[in-house]
Amino acid sequence: MSMQWWNTVTDRIFLKEVYKDVGKHFEEAKVLDIGVENYNSSCKMLIDNPKVKYWQLDPRGFSVNSDGAMHSTIQDAPNKYPESKNSFDLIFDIGVLCWNGTKFSQQDQAEYVKGICELLKDGGIWILHGDSLETNPEYIVDFEKTVYPHFDLFDFAGYNKIETITCPNYGTVWEVRFLRKK
Repeated sequence: MSMQWWNTVTDRIFLKEVYKDVGKHFEEAKVLDIGVENYNSSCKMLIDNPKVKYWQLDPRGFSVNSDGAMHSTIQDAPNKYPESKNSFDLIFDIGVLCWNGTKFSQQDQAEYVKGICELLKDGGIWILHGDSLETNPEYIVDFEKTVYPHFDLFDFAGYNKIETITCPNYGTVWEVRFLRKK
């Protein structure tokens, strides 16, 4: 997939800049991207910093442009790849946990966040992106209960702690949270 995706889809236009800013923010780092699709083949290029190692995690497949890959869910990754515990400086979670196309029960959410915590270094960054379409209380992410006990919202690279993006064509609302592991 070409860069067209990053230049035409409302939330991706914003996220393209976030990827670029990650490359500027770190002198060197290890970054994990969760949920790999064809457009992820551009992510390492968007980061544009050869000292940032770009890894991908997906149980189904990987794009070709990464420095490493974990064939797993986030919940299973710490046990399947114990050498990756506490090894990532930043995790991109673009439309996985907070996307209405995936259904995580309240228990599944807790296990998901535990996996994120185990892979991130202390003080590591979790960039969490998702839509606001879910209406079933069992699957709405309970940030107060599940996320905020382990993470603080913080200002990253001049962004608000929570950035809200609205699609001008369809009205879809996305939120991007910038979180730091406690």
